[in-house]
Amino acid sequence: MNATATFTKTAAPLPVAPMVKTMNEAHDRACIAAGELITEHFLWKTPEARELVEEMPPLRDRRLDAILSDIRSGAEHPADCALEHGPYLATLLVESRRIRDFEPLRRHIGAFRRLGREYTQIARLAAAWSDRDRHVFGEALDALQQEAANGDSTENTQVAGACIADATSLPEPLFTHGPVPGGFGLIIGTDGIGKGWLTLDLLLGCALARPMNIPAFRRNGRPLRVTYLCYEDDPRVLRWRLDRVCECAGVNPQAWRDAEQDGRLHVAVDLPPLFMQGTRGAPVPTPICNALTRTLKTRRADLCIIDPLAAAAVLQSENDNSALNAVAVTLRERARDTGCAILLTHHTSKASRDDAGHHASRGGSALTGAARWVLRLLQSPGDPDRLTAGVPKNSYGPARHGISLYRQTQGVLCESDENDPGLKQEEHVKRVVQFVTDNPHIEINPKAITNKSSEGARTLIDYLGIPSRNAAQAVKRALETEQLQLEERRRPNSRHKFRVLIPWQDNDQETIPF
Repeated sequence: MNATATFTKTAAPLPVAPMVKTMNEAHDRACIAAGELITEHFLWKTPEARELVEEMPPLRDRRLDAILSDIRSGAEHPADCALEHGPYLATLLVESRRIRDFEPLRRHIGAFRRLGREYTQIARLAAAWSDRDRHVFGEALDALQQEAANGDSTENTQVAGACIADATSLPEPLFTHGPVPGGFGLIIGTDGIGKGWLTLDLLLGCALARPMNIPAFRRNGRPLRVTYLCYEDDPRVLRWRLDRVCECAGVNPQAWRDAEQDGRLHVAVDLPPLFMQGTRGAPVPTPICNALTRTLKTRRADLCIIDPLAAAAVLQSENDNSALNAVAVTLRERARDTGCAILLTHHTSKASRDDAGHHASRGGSALTGAARWVLRLLQSPGDPDRLTAGVPKNSYGPARHGISLYRQTQGVLCESDENDPGLKQEEHVKRVVQFVTDNPHIEINPKAITNKSSEGARTLIDYLGIPSRNAAQAVKRALETEQLQLEERRRPNSRHKFRVLIPWQDNDQETIPF
């Protein structure tokens, strides 16, 4: 069929607005990629960054184009660039974070280059249409069709192999048995089982960098910057829950307020959905989803939990595999692009409520298939206050099963002592005895340990790195097994007596005959 058969001299102007919008979005992504590549080149001298700078097509940003040109000309230090761009370059460097995965940037650059060629052909088509030039219109349409068929000439020529031997080491998980930076996962369980309590425990453990009520998921290392998108609870409920989680773990509730104040804990409520699906087509990211991506980058967040998926993504059907796959793949790519791990809370299906596997989530299998990490929360049969947690799917490390939990009176989930994932109780006891022996100047009253109400008790708990209730149990065990004992003391000029822990002393004067 002739490509110009429908061409008429009375045709209306050819609409190009949708292409302009697409081109602008691709340009914005390319500019972000350019800024990240510039900082990566100057701060960390990464060869991949220098390679992608060479591939970057011209942008509509004079400052970025100038700095990129300086790098191509051999600039190795920010001082090698023009002075007029110094303040802008300084802003880029201050807001930078190291690139963990160059592949998304490579795709953004390739897409912008390809769209640029297509846009040129679209503009040529529009001009030919307006000038009623049948010959030029046919040539432009053929060229556009050829461009669409060929794609980027530098791509699709062959399947490139990855150099596995030169791959960097897998980063440490954000918490024990957890996902790595930039990972994507799920927290699944039945409605009302306690996913919200578990989520807050994980977030606080990461933000405060200390064991909370579930040490199996303890954070080892520096405090992290966490973001929580809560679609179901208002600030009053969240404040009450955060206080209860801290109190149960023996942590002063002021700690989470300090974390919120300095930006380690960021909570957002009353949000519009991140995805919307019309009567036809795939779910589309909303402006708030794009705002979330910018927020995670700007805040340099390490972990983001979205609770729950059903409220964050408004779909025509939860059983639509293609719709769930579109949501999951989009969030997984944004997690990788931002370097911030994204976790979704999701309900289990009725048929799989007792299934401990990772495919127990409600809806199609696409969601759990796309997730690289899944935490499963199960109700114990016959006891509503006993639960089991596990990580049946973990692409970043070994799976973990059978973490016994119990529900406190106010709802907080706590780990049972029988599966303390750190040191076993007897090892805790040994460390308590060693601490008391090595620090005779520190006065520790056992009654002060649970509530961390004395300086000595807090010092012991910080040394052990375990919840205060576990420390109190270790001290109790040390007293019962006569490895420690209590000594009664009195302050000078005071009638008040108090007791402190000291190493066991055998004062029995019995003579042992030989």
